[in-house]
Amino acid sequence: MSKRTYYVDLVCFISAPSETGYNRLMRTLELITIAMAARGIPDYDVQLRSAKRAMAGVFGRWQRTARITVLDLEALTLRAAAPAIEEAIGRTRLDAFTAAHALTKAALAQDEAVEA
Repeated sequence: MSKRTYYVDLVCFISAPSETGYNRLMRTLELITIAMAARGIPDYDVQLRSAKRAMAGVFGRWQRTARITVLDLEALTLRAAAPAIEEAIGRTRLDAFTAAHALTKAALAQDEAVEA
């Protein structure tokens, strides 16, 4: 992973929501979810699920309104989950990230094929 932290991505997304910011956060959340599951580490499941649920709210609104916005409750939820997510990132080995990245990339490619 790059030197840019989840916190930085989160702050940028909350302060100026964008498609790029949304995609960065979701990719990170998916990678960490897969990596933790692969290693059998359930410690962060609650925080990952709550962050993904908040991001699902952002996505649903984006689909309905064609605008990316983050509600106060979504921002609060994302901020509350951030320390645990950063810790999970720190606990993830490079090989787990690589495997999770390959799985996430394949899933995204499959989703794009289905939508086309």
